[in-house]
Amino acid sequence: MTILPFFLSYVTVLSTVEGFCAQPSRSYVGRGAAEFNPVASRRLAAEVGGDKMPAQLPNQLWSLPNKLSASRIAMIPILGLLWDIPHLRAGVFVAASLTDFLDGYLARKMKTSSRFGAFLDPVADKLMVATALVLLSGEWGMVVAAPAALILCREIGVSALREWMAEQQQRDVVKVSWAGKLKTVTQLIAISILLTTRPSSLLGPTADSHMSIYSAAAAKAGLISLYVATAATIFSGWNYLRAAWPVLSRTDGN
Repeated sequence: MTILPFFLSYVTVLSTVEGFCAQPSRSYVGRGAAEFNPVASRRLAAEVGGDKMPAQLPNQLWSLPNKLSASRIAMIPILGLLWDIPHLRAGVFVAASLTDFLDGYLARKMKTSSRFGAFLDPVADKLMVATALVLLSGEWGMVVAAPAALILCREIGVSALREWMAEQQQRDVVKVSWAGKLKTVTQLIAISILLTTRPSSLLGPTADSHMSIYSAAAAKAGLISLYVATAATIFSGWNYLRAAWPVLSRTDGN
């Protein structure tokens, strides 16, 4: 039973990293392209009147906040390995969630914000959340799979929207808002609660299953929280789409 969740977790990480490595460098626009594309670096050097390429900052690239973000990705296979032990898998997810808040705080406090960190942080979040939702869907069935599908569709859609807006030099129009932050918090809370319990907990305490009253309450609270998180996810996605619509609806030449 442990091998399948571990395998799915591993495939999720591998496919995402592979997809990132295969992305064309045109996705990086402006001066940020010089950090990822040697051709853009030379072009940027020519624009500023020099032949020297922009210096790399490896110590900033792997700063403590970025290491915390990377640690969330490293926790995904561990989540799969511990899937059959509810409280341990919940502990791994909660620890990963705490690093999500900690890395942003440290980046601002230490003034080590970087483009790599800005990329890595949301990717690590989406990987951990997507893995947990997929595995929970297999365990709980349609009651979790339906809202999970809506959440994942929204995440993919907004990510594609942001990439397209960046190519249009309009990235700030769809920058993270309060609704997006609310979505993240509600998702992490809902998944954390669901990870502590199992579907059989909804049956309540019985002599055969030895389920506690807490487990039944946690299962109900987790499902309610998941649907609240789904509503917040759809709401934030709608806000991003509405903000981007003036750009999306423009005709060529206007």
